[in-house]
Amino acid sequence: MAAITAYGVENTNAFQSSPVVNVPASKAGGRVRTIHDTYTVLGTEEAGSTIAMGGMKIPTDAQIVGWVMDFTDLGAGAQTLTLSVIGDASILLSGAVDVATGANVVTNKALGDSPFLDGLVASPSTITLTTGGGTLAAGTVKVIVNFVLD
Repeated sequence: MAAITAYGVENTNAFQSSPVVNVPASKAGGRVRTIHDTYTVLGTEEAGSTIAMGGMKIPTDAQIVGWVMDFTDLGAGAQTLTLSVIGDASILLSGAVDVATGANVVTNKALGDSPFLDGLVASPSTITLTTGGGTLAAGTVKVIVNFVLD
């Protein structure tokens, strides 16, 4: 097989196309922004409860590039937390993360998820935790979501 020269989608848009296609700031040269928040779990949050996180919404056209969830031991059974971004459409950031087997720090990388979600946030969206598997034990959850904009 012969060696080839190939180009990524945005490299093609910026340097190989005629006329040049502008690359959005969310894909090249944008600023990374961070939303982080801490929630004190009371021990009364039953399965199906939702917890809104962050002091702002993730803006329209933002590109999420990674996240971290840090938690204390929140149960002794099958308790889980699912991290999502909810606006006009929901973006699932994590599957159901086991929070009942001890304190942990979970990242998109640790779960093998891509840090880059397909597409941009379609409308202002709230970072949301959803409980599952039973009532959480008292403790804390910290969430950080990084995104690129302008």
